[in-house]
Amino acid sequence: MIKFNGKINGECLKFISKKHKAFYNVLAIIVVFIIFVIPTVIFSILYSLWLLFILFLSPFFIFVFSRVDNDLSVLLPIKVEISEVLIEMENKTSKKTRLLSDIKNVIDYGKWYIIQFYKPQKDRYFICQKDLLVEGNIEDFERLLNGKFIRKTV
Repeated sequence: MIKFNGKINGECLKFISKKHKAFYNVLAIIVVFIIFVIPTVIFSILYSLWLLFILFLSPFFIFVFSRVDNDLSVLLPIKVEISEVLIEMENKTSKKTRLLSDIKNVIDYGKWYIIQFYKPQKDRYFICQKDLLVEGNIEDFERLLNGKFIRKTV
């Protein structure tokens, strides 16, 4: 059994936080476009072109929607346990269990791993920070998931 236990911190937390914010910024742009921009253009074509001036407000709405507070600490793992068959991740609100055979690849960023699964059960928060390893060792982890590693730098 291989076990990572503790709070994600340091460089890993900064990296994950940056990706998390980027995801929600893109989501805000899509939502504003669908809910605000498309209807404004349609109404301005049907009724009056001066309504197009309302589109100048869209950057404001994008800013407002992208600033919604999303608590990342709720999503990040507190404990990840890996056995010969299963991988289990526990965070503040839930516990998820997956089969090792469902792992698509493991991205090695040097100080941490991000485990990616095949669709439809993708999960961006199966993260194993190397200095939080409390049971087993890195060699056993890499041997267990041999052939699935992709090495990247931050």
